[in-house]
Amino acid sequence: MGNISDKNIKKINHKELKKNLNDYLLISIYTNLNDVIYGTAFFSEEDYEIEKALSLNKGIVFYGMDKEDIHYYKHLYEAYGKYIGYEHLYFYENGLSEWLLFHRLYGNVEYPIYRYV
Repeated sequence: MGNISDKNIKKINHKELKKNLNDYLLISIYTNLNDVIYGTAFFSEEDYEIEKALSLNKGIVFYGMDKEDIHYYKHLYEAYGKYIGYEHLYFYENGLSEWLLFHRLYGNVEYPIYRYV
């Protein structure tokens, strides 16, 4: 797949994401999850939300399950390759697994999730 840094995508950690959660549009590569990080775009509205974020110069954060998630990299390179080079494109490499761990430890106020029912 190559090195993700070759494509000018910056990494973001959980502390930075949590501190500025409302400043980012979050994109999960999975559509069948019960829990996602609060602020994640619905799959059906993803393209619209990305275009809106681009026009507002808002950061876009992609995430998968964790940094070993090969589907994550494939999705990032293929589906959103057209946004590579956008200054505010990030990936949360530890992903949903880390966020849910902190959610269990510190609660929904510190690490909010959205639960689909």
